[in-house]
Amino acid sequence: MHLNQTEKFLYAEALSGERVESLPPTLLAHCEECLVCKREVLELAWILKDINSGKPGLDITSLHSPRSGYLYLFKAAAIIICLTLPLYFMVTNISHRTEQKGAEKYLTNQVQKEENVGTLDKNKIAGEEKEFASAERLKKAQIYEPIPYYENISGDVFRSESAKIISPENGLVSAGEVTFRFDFAGAGARYLKVFNNKDVRVFKVLISDNEFELKKTFGKGLFYWKLETEKDLIYLGKFSIK
Repeated sequence: MHLNQTEKFLYAEALSGERVESLPPTLLAHCEECLVCKREVLELAWILKDINSGKPGLDITSLHSPRSGYLYLFKAAAIIICLTLPLYFMVTNISHRTEQKGAEKYLTNQVQKEENVGTLDKNKIAGEEKEFASAERLKKAQIYEPIPYYENISGDVFRSESAKIISPENGLVSAGEVTFRFDFAGAGARYLKVFNNKDVRVFKVLISDNEFELKKTFGKGLFYWKLETEKDLIYLGKFSIK
């Protein structure tokens, strides 16, 4: 525990008047051990000694003279300053700590806001990814959506006497490659046409020989294919690529 202000003043008065031997031993021992109190006492003693101009003590009985009155006022002012300095530093320190806590609170709030924004961004990204995944599933479902009219006639042979369909079998499910193989009874121009499930033609080839074989790779989806002449439909089939 440090000395109180009264003890510091008494010690400083004794030092400025060179009357240290009059001080209690406990006061002397404390200042020898506590550097904080010792420094404050020495600073106060230096101020008092400078005001006293070498005169020991505070002679209140001689206040009737103008010079003594002025010295007393100077001493009183110095004492007030010395006694209020610790209070000033204490208030300043409290104010500094308050400002520091305010700054820390502001920074904490800013970090929290950034974290909240980061959470919102993550939720937004997660929502967009979910929407994208749903759109992709819908897209995948749509590429296998059948055409009702083609479904009704799929696998039907319209001119069986003119062609033998060897492959692909109707309703084939493949990883990508499809083999088309036909045999014809007579010569003539025939066409192989492939359509997607939006009835958009994606492939066409002219067949002029009695035998035909072709391997073709397609993307994922549902496809319909036709074998026909310039005027007639010979066969309509379908296959899926998974």
